[in-house]
Order: sequence, then C-alpha cells, then structure tokens
Amino acid sequence: METRPAEPEDEALVDQTTCPLCRQPNQCAYAAKLSDANACWCTRESFPERVLKSIPKKYAGKTCICQSCLQAIRANTLLQLP
Repeated sequence: METRPAEPEDEALVDQTTCPLCRQPNQCAYAAKLSDANACWCTRESFPERVLKSIPKKYAGKTCICQSCLQAIRANTLLQLP
C-alpha cells in the first residue's frame, strides 16, 4: 500500500516544491528558486480552469502541481468529451 506524507496543518509549512495532488516533486523552477526560473516547464503550459479547481484550497496559490498531474487531468478531460 502506498502512503502519502501527512498534509501540513499550518499553511506556512506548505512545501512549494511538492505537488499538492500527488505529493511528488513538482519540478517547479520558481519554487526551487533556480537562477533561470523563467525556463520552468510551467511557463510553456496552459492550465485549464479544471486543473486549477483540482488544487485543494489550502495549497492554491502556494504551490504548483506537477507536469504528470497536469497531463493526467487533461487526459481525463479529453476522455469525457462527446
């Protein structure tokens, strides 16, 4: 059985380098404070409203989802289209 790390009780303890959906590294250059944060994968992506709504409120605006979760949500959306 796979276990996830416990969710932080205090919003100040949110790890900005972790995806709020899968709890894996989000590979966000901004969160990692890399010198070339403009090269982050997220700057080349669009985030549909459905993706943004999938982020739990306590993480919204505090941490990014990962590319895998973005792709999974998009794929699920495409599968539901008529």
